[in-house]
Amino acid sequence: MNQQQLKGCMKKASNRTDQMAIKDQKQQVAMDSSVLDSLCKNAVETKDYEFREALIEILKNNVEEACKRFSDYTIQSPDPIQRRWALVNLSLMECRTAKEAVLHGLRDPVRKVRIAAALNAGLYDDQEVLTALEHFFATNRWACVLGFTDLMVKEFLQNHRPKMTLDATCLQDVLNSQSLRSI
Repeated sequence: MNQQQLKGCMKKASNRTDQMAIKDQKQQVAMDSSVLDSLCKNAVETKDYEFREALIEILKNNVEEACKRFSDYTIQSPDPIQRRWALVNLSLMECRTAKEAVLHGLRDPVRKVRIAAALNAGLYDDQEVLTALEHFFATNRWACVLGFTDLMVKEFLQNHRPKMTLDATCLQDVLNSQSLRSI
């Protein structure tokens, strides 16, 4: 399932009732391993904040598995943009089980990845993470000020837009049509 197909399933959730009506469908979608792989991949690769937010909302229905996949991206991806967004996604999901990914991110050679890891590190009450975070702040003081300001401004701007959600029925239709083609 590609990003264009997923985006085709997005719709504006006009009110809380609309969002609650599709909650059960989202839970079923998030349990399918291949769908979960695709959702995580798209959440790491997209540049569209609304799209990412909608993906994260579905992935929150299977937090443990989504966090494992984002941790794998953080540790294994050769692309620093993917590593950064994997860490941001871990933070958005309030994941507290990805300690190794956060420590790896704090030692990353790319500044934006380290900043994303530092933002995530606040979720951990662990001496090893705190020590790594102190080292990060000691060696990246000015980069932090600029990076955090940039991220906070973007976050502020994103919070004043209408929420997007994925239409789970559309998503199921796309999945069913793909499985029929593969037969």
